Order: sequence, then C-alpha cells, then structure tokens
Amino acid sequence: MRASILLQIIVPTLLQRSDPSMMRSTKSYLTILSLGLCALCEASFGWRQDSTQLLPPAARQAELDSTVVVKPSAPQNGAASQDDALTTKDLINSGIALLSVLIALVTALLYRRLARKKKEAELRAEHEFKQRIALEENARKAEERRAQLRVEHEFARQQEQHAHVQKAKTAEARYRHALETEVCQIHLAAPGVDEVPVGLVDTFVRLNLSEHYRSEEFSQLGELGRMRGEHEDLSPEEVLTRAFRDYGRKLLLIIGDPGSGKTTLMKYYAMLCCQDEGYLALGFEQPVLPFYLPLREVDPAQSLAENLAHWASERELAITAEDFHTWLQNRDTLVLLDGLDEKSKLEERKKICEWIDGKCVGLKRSRFILTSRSTGMRSRDNLTLRTPHVHAEVRDFSTEQKHEFLRKWFRAAFLESSRPLKHESEAEWRERQLREAEKNAQDVIDYLEHKENRSLRELAGIPMLLQLLALIWKKHKTRPESRTKLYDIALDYLLEYRDEQRHLAPVLKAEKARRVLAPVSLWMQEELAADEVAKERMHDYLKPILEPLDSAVQPEALCANFRDRAGLIADYGRNDYIFRHKSFREYFAGMQLVHVYEEKQRVQRLVETFGETWWAEALRYFFSKANGKAFTAFMAAFFASDKSRELTSEQQDLLLALVREAPERPLDALLACLHDQNKTANQQRYALDCLKAIGGERVREALHAFAEERRGLDSIRDIAREIMAQLEAPMLKPTIPITAPALFEQLPPSFRNPVEYNAEYILLRGGTIKFSVTKKVEKVPDLYFAKYPVTNKQYRRFIRYLQEEEPELNNRLAPPAFAEKLLEFASADKAYLYYLSRDRKAWPEKLKSKRDNDRRFNGEDQPVAGVTWYAARAYCFWLTALQRETSNQQQVLYRLPHEIEWERAAAGRLEEGSPRKYPWPNEKGEPNEKLANYGHKVGQTTPVGRYTEGATPEGLMDMAGNVWEWQENWSSERKEARALRGGSWSNTSGNLRGVARGLNAPVNWNFNFGFRVACASSPII
Repeated sequence: MRASILLQIIVPTLLQRSDPSMMRSTKSYLTILSLGLCALCEASFGWRQDSTQLLPPAARQAELDSTVVVKPSAPQNGAASQDDALTTKDLINSGIALLSVLIALVTALLYRRLARKKKEAELRAEHEFKQRIALEENARKAEERRAQLRVEHEFARQQEQHAHVQKAKTAEARYRHALETEVCQIHLAAPGVDEVPVGLVDTFVRLNLSEHYRSEEFSQLGELGRMRGEHEDLSPEEVLTRAFRDYGRKLLLIIGDPGSGKTTLMKYYAMLCCQDEGYLALGFEQPVLPFYLPLREVDPAQSLAENLAHWASERELAITAEDFHTWLQNRDTLVLLDGLDEKSKLEERKKICEWIDGKCVGLKRSRFILTSRSTGMRSRDNLTLRTPHVHAEVRDFSTEQKHEFLRKWFRAAFLESSRPLKHESEAEWRERQLREAEKNAQDVIDYLEHKENRSLRELAGIPMLLQLLALIWKKHKTRPESRTKLYDIALDYLLEYRDEQRHLAPVLKAEKARRVLAPVSLWMQEELAADEVAKERMHDYLKPILEPLDSAVQPEALCANFRDRAGLIADYGRNDYIFRHKSFREYFAGMQLVHVYEEKQRVQRLVETFGETWWAEALRYFFSKANGKAFTAFMAAFFASDKSRELTSEQQDLLLALVREAPERPLDALLACLHDQNKTANQQRYALDCLKAIGGERVREALHAFAEERRGLDSIRDIAREIMAQLEAPMLKPTIPITAPALFEQLPPSFRNPVEYNAEYILLRGGTIKFSVTKKVEKVPDLYFAKYPVTNKQYRRFIRYLQEEEPELNNRLAPPAFAEKLLEFASADKAYLYYLSRDRKAWPEKLKSKRDNDRRFNGEDQPVAGVTWYAARAYCFWLTALQRETSNQQQVLYRLPHEIEWERAAAGRLEEGSPRKYPWPNEKGEPNEKLANYGHKVGQTTPVGRYTEGATPEGLMDMAGNVWEWQENWSSERKEARALRGGSWSNTSGNLRGVARGLNAPVNWNFNFGFRVACASSPII
C-alpha cells in the first residue's frame, strides 16, 4: 500500500513537469500500472490494500459498511512467529517499495526519454517551422524582388519602347520632312524664279489616265456580251482607288511618254499621303506612309528596306534599314517606284521586275506604283510582271488642262518673281502680277489655237514641253514649230540669256556650252549607257574638251554652273551627276551624232541598235538635225542590213518618225532598195512606207516609174500604185463624177472614191453563209467593202467640210443643204435627231474624233477612233449625198456594213468551202504579231494596211484588230445597242474571230471604236 501511495506521489510529481497533453495520457497509464502491480502483490501475499483510501469519501464509507470484518486468529506459534511474520512483511514491503521505485525510475527514465524525443521533435518541428518561415520569408522577399525587378524591367522596357517610339517618330518625322522637301516642292525654271521653291500643289494639273483591262472573249459562237474597254479620263485619285480598293490589286503600273509627267504624278501621290487625311482621296481607310524611290537608285540584290536606307543615307537622314523594315511590316505603306526605263539594259529591267514581284508577295501591307516609258515595258522583250496589276497610261494634256497649267504656271512664276514696288501695297502688287500672268497665259493659249500651229499644239500636250514653251515665251518672240526647235530656244535661254538678263557673265556662252554638253552626253549614251556619271570621271572627261574652248574654265566650276545656274544637271547622291531631264541628255547626244556620225562606224552601230529603248529618242533627235548626206548614209546602211528584213510594228513606227522629222530627205537609198530585186518583200514595203511619208510629186513620179516596170513582185507594185493614188491631189474636176458610171451595172472588181483621197473599194460577190447569229444559212448580195477602215485623214476632210473649209466639196454640195438632208434622214430615229440637234454649227465639234489631239491615235494613216455610231453614220450619209449630187446613180448607197455582210467578208462564203475562223486563210493559223494588231502588243492603233499577211483572200485589210468597227444593224431585237465586229488593238485573240461580236450604245464612243464603209445598191439586206 505504501508502494502504491509512493507511486501516486512520485508519478504526478513527474508528470507535473511535462506537457499538459502528455501529462494526461501518461498519468492515466502509470496510475493503472501502479494499481495493477499493488493488486497483484496483495493477491500474491494475502494482503489487502486499503484501497478505499483511493475512493471518494462516500464510496469509501459504502465500501467499509459492506465489508465483513474477520478478526485474525491467534498465531499458533506465539510471539516469535508474529515477529518473524512482521519481519518478512517488512521485507516484502521494502521489496515492493524498491520495486515500485525501480518501476517509477524506469517509468521516469522512459518518460524522460519520451520527453526528450518529444522535445527533440518539438525542436525539430520548431526548427523546421523557423526554416519554413525563413524560406517563406526568403521566398516572399525573392518574389518581392522579382516583382520589383519585373516592374523595373517593365519600366525600363516601356522607357526603351517609348524611346524607340520617340526615336521612330523622330526618324519618321525626319523622313517625312525630307520627302516633303523632295516631292512637295518644285523649282520653277522661269524668268527670275528658277531658285524659288513653289509648292507642287500650286502648279499641279491633274493628269488624265486611261485604265486598260482586256476585253472578254466570247467562247460560244454568236454569244453577246458587253465589251469591257477602257475607262477614259480617269483622275490620278480614281485610278489608284480602282487599282487598290476596287480591284484589290497590289500593283499599279503607269506608262507614259518622255516628259508626260510620270515623276510629277508620283510626287503628287506622295504629297497627298503626307497631308492630313490626304490618304482618303486615294481610297485608303487608314493613314498611309509613302516611300518614293527612283529605280535608278535601286540595287535588286538588296531588300527594299536596305535600298530605302541607302536613299536616306544619301540625304544624311540617319534612318536605318531596320526602321524601314519595321514600317514596311507593321504599317500601311505606299511604295512609289519611279522610272523603270531608266535602267538602260534589258536584263537589269528584268531583275527589277522580279525584285518588285518578290516585294509584292512578301510585304502584305504595302501597295506599289511603278512608272515607265512605254519602251521600257514592251511585251516583245518578254518583260512582264507576274503580280496581278492594273495598267494605266498617262494621256497628253487636254485643251482645258493646257490652259489650266499655263495659268497656274504663270501665276506662280509672277507671284514669286518680284516683290512690291516702293509705295505699292501688297494687294496692288498682287493684282498687277496676276494680271500680267493672265495676259501671258492667254497669249500662249491664243498662239497654240492657231490652225497653222497644229503640230505645236500637239507637242504642248506634253507637260514638260508646255513648261518649256511657257519658260521662253516672254524672252523670245520666236515661235517654235517642232520639239527640236523648242529645245534649241529653251537651252539657249537656260545656258546664256537668263544670266545676261541679270547682268551676269555666263561661265561659257551657249554655243560653247553646247560643244561641251554634246560630247559628254554622247559619251554617256555610248560608253557608259547610264544616266548618271561619277563627278570625278565627268571632270576628267571635260578637261581636254575645255582646254581649246577656254583654258581658264575649270571642269568643277562649269559643272557647278550647269547645276546651280542653268539647272541642266543635278547632284545624284554625293558623288555623281545626272541630267535633271533625261530628254536633255538624249537631245545633246543626238546633236553630237550629227557631227560625228561618220566616225567609229557609228552609222553601223545606229543600225544595229535600231529599235532599242536606250537609243530611240537620241536617234530621233539626230534625224531632226541630220542633213541629206546623213539621211542617205543611214538609210543605205539600214536597208543593207539584216535588221531591215523584218521589223516589229514599233520599229516601223520609229522608222517613219525618223523620216518625218528629217529636214532633208533624199530618195536615193529608198529607191535603190525598191529597185533591188534581191531585197525581200518586207524591205521593199518598208521603203515604200518611207516614200509615202515623204510624199510629194517627186515620189509620185518615182513610184509611177517603178509600177511600170515588169520586174519584181506584183504585190509590191500594187502597193506602189495605191500610194500613188493616195498621193494624188484630192481635187474633183466638175466633169468627173465621184464614182465610175453604172457602178452596180458593170460591177468592176474595185473602184476608188476621190472624196476619200482615192480610197479603194473592193467587190465582194454575193452568196450564202451560215450566219452565226441566226444559226441559219442566209443569202448575201453583191456589195463593195472599203479596203481599209476610215482613216483620220479621210475623216478630217468630212469635219473640214462641215466647217466649210473644203471649197470644192462645199461648192458641190453646200453644207446647209447637206444639213437639211441629214436631218431629214435622221428624223426617222428620234434619238439620232436629238443627238445631232438642229444647230449644224455645233456638228463639227460633236462629230469629230474624241482622239483627234491624242498623239497615240491621230496619225493621218491610223484608223479614226473615238467616234460614235451616229458620227460614223453621218460620214457615210455625207458620201452618199455627194455621190447623188454629182451623178445619176441614185441607187448607190454608202453605209455601214450589216453584220451578215461583215461576216461574209471575214469568214467567206459557203460556196468557197468551210468558214474561216479568222479573216486570213486558215493555213496561217492563230493570230500573231504578223497578222494583226491586238492584245496591247503595240499599245495603240497602227496605220491601216500594216499587217498585209492578215488580209482576206479578196484583199481587205485590218478586218481583225486595230479598231472595233461599227455595224449598221442593232445587236438585238430590243434595239438598245449597235453591233461591233473585228476586235481591236487592246483585245485578246478571241475577239478577232470572224464570228465574235461586240455591242455598245450608238451614242457611246471609245478609242477602240472605228468604222469601215460599205457601198451597196440598197439600204438593207
């Protein structure tokens, strides 16, 4: 019992020092253990522990009450036994106490071990907790640091981005400023104002452009379709909007002649893009960043960004290729590539076209505009752009545009040329200057409108030449009549007279300056084959030329004068010179050829390069000043060369242009070719064309002698006779009727009409055809077809008749009488009567060709184009009225052919076999450049009769291509449109078929629309 009491004392004491939660569990365990041991001992030794002491008082009392007390019996062995028992009991109690202590000690040691492990666990937990807290704190601090670093990095990035944006904005601002300086201002070459910058907008006149796209082909016989021709008179804004917004193209190709204003147009586009909301006028929805780049500066081995960076570096802009690349990739941009033709070699132009195609594919947000002379983009050179594009051509100034340009030009010049006089107010000075400007402009306008100045009026349609004309107007009373004369006067002014007006001594007089510039230009033309030249190389070349002229003049000073005073050359980058206008260099090269053509086999070289783009203009200037000896030398070498065996249409045009521009034109070399039986038919025909261009009585006599010869080809003699007839004076003797007597009684194989400069009409025998429109076999009567479509020369005589400027014809049939007849004829068609109106004085303007002043279409031997069906019908009625007025053949009728008649002429009769697919015999196959003018291969109409191999078996010419021909009949029963046949120069080959049809309203005109006259004995089939 004492052991249990001892345990009850020791254990709680130990447990008091432990953790409360630990104490509770351990105390219960030890208490149970000690009680169990005591019970065991008491049971083993017969002792009963007074366990009631452990119970609560009430329970203890209940326990005592229920206990039966049994008194111990007396010991049998007396007191000794009692002492021995006590001693044993004490020993047992001591053993139990010792055992209890040992148990307590073991328990305490166990507890301490457990407590120590617990403590160690707590310490580990605490350590881990502190470590976790430390790690979490470190992580928090690291995250805070990272967040701070991110903020700092983002701030730095934003700062860098802002700096980059600011840098980009600064770079773009620098670029825009440089671009505006270069393209948005021009320096007027005018008296006293050549160094004063004038805004482009002050003098810019919106050019007219024509947009080409090919006509639809008709795959089924007789299928009707409205022709898609050319949009006329589109403004620069309209063409660009159509190309990029309406048609969704990436590229706009603009073609124009030298001096037509292509570069000025590109600068105008760039100027609009630089202006606030100017992009809206061009059809863009968002601002567009323009890039202007002359193609002579482009290296196709580099990217567009690198080329633009080079352009910028030449102007000290410090804009990197990366900047340009970023803009090109991330911005809407308009890339203006100017002057493909300024790459002199064909291979270079091909590489540029491939380079452009690549850029159009890669730069998704860029749009491109490319300019070139027509000679720089010829299809026969296999120079094409794979990128789908819109093709537009710059047209010459119209009359209204010439007037607008002159008024703007003089206004800008006079407002910048001086300041108010003393005691003169600003308003008074301005009024005086504007009045003087208007007077000068009107003087030029009046001069150009003189009838005798037709050729100069056409030249004035070229903006650069019109500016030159205005430039010299006040200083020279000489009236130039040709392009060469205009250049002569302008260059005299620029090189000498202007400085004299300012009381400045020119570095060299004009005559000596020409003797310097001419050889330099020919050197660049022949040897360098480039428009630019290194300054040092230029100076070195000039030294031996200057020495005999004026040894005191240094090349550097002379070039500075040509650049700064005369304005003929300009700096090209840092190290090169370039002529401001390419035409000036070509002009000087041609002038030098006049003096040196006999040296270094130059004539042979000119023949070898005949027709090449690089030489065409220089050759024309050479011929414009060449004497008869030079003319003969070239023609003899030309027709002796294989070069003349077969010429393209463009080369034939160039040959005739050289002949027309030559001041002296001996016939010797041409007649020698004509009489040489070893020459090919082509060579002889080309010689005949040259003789026709020369004209005159001496040519007629020479051709008459040739036609009487029995040698040579009959076809060539026939052409000679035809030219003879065309060269005859158009006088009509009173005793000679306009046509042969009894025309449809005798039916001669052909006849000539003197009213139309002896135009030939060929008899087509009647017969049957399977008409493609009705799909039935139809009968066609005998009738005469004009051999050629009506030419400008013939049609202009009709217009002059209406203006009462053809005395002989006016005497035969007075214009008022003709007007009455025409109005009576038109009265059956109210629309026709409304179109004409009763004011016959207005008819010449209303009926004349809308392309009469367009150099591409107004050649005398080109088919008249740009006429309505009503105008064509009036011409035919005019021929009929004159016929009936001068003969008794009242049944003879000139009219437009009916479609069935035209198809008989183009496809033949059933009596002759199966219909021809094209007008020429079937064995000649599909259309090609020898058979017809089509598919934009020439880019304009050609003189009638050029494609002799494309003639019909009866000899009709130009039945396919060149111009669509109006037909007499309506295209359908609805009577909405008149029929057209034959296709044109701008159509694909499908429209050249004998059964292909077109249609258009009779009031409409197009530069593709012409007509041919038929002569019949009845008005209808």
